[in-house]
Amino acid sequence: MEPLYTTQTANTYEEFKRWNYALNKTRFILLVILLLLFIGIMTAYYLLHLISAATLFLSVFLTALIFVVFIALVSKTIKDTYYSNRSLLRFPVVSVNFYEDRLESDNKQQFSKYDYEDIFKILETKTNFYIMVSANTG
Repeated sequence: MEPLYTTQTANTYEEFKRWNYALNKTRFILLVILLLLFIGIMTAYYLLHLISAATLFLSVFLTALIFVVFIALVSKTIKDTYYSNRSLLRFPVVSVNFYEDRLESDNKQQFSKYDYEDIFKILETKTNFYIMVSANTG
């Protein structure tokens, strides 16, 4: 049977990074909300004269530092993970064939077949669709 649609994608470092950020978008948003909530609470304490301006400044500075360190660690982990995956580096191009009841993906090393009912979820971003077969595999 002929596929209804065929596409190819290259698993470059930039694509891998975009995929990871799309997967963890909710966690990033939650972290930002928690950090902003903390800054809001510290500002309220300052306005109620419960802490000094120096304490407020230190709190805001440490909160920003925590955020920057978190982003740097996530970026380093993504980079290390990508460059440690020899399969992605040797066979970066993946072909995906869509049929009426399933999709098949393959590169020069691996072939995978997934019935549509076995797809965990589909993440959609402005530039990509990520077909997830489990919470962290797509």
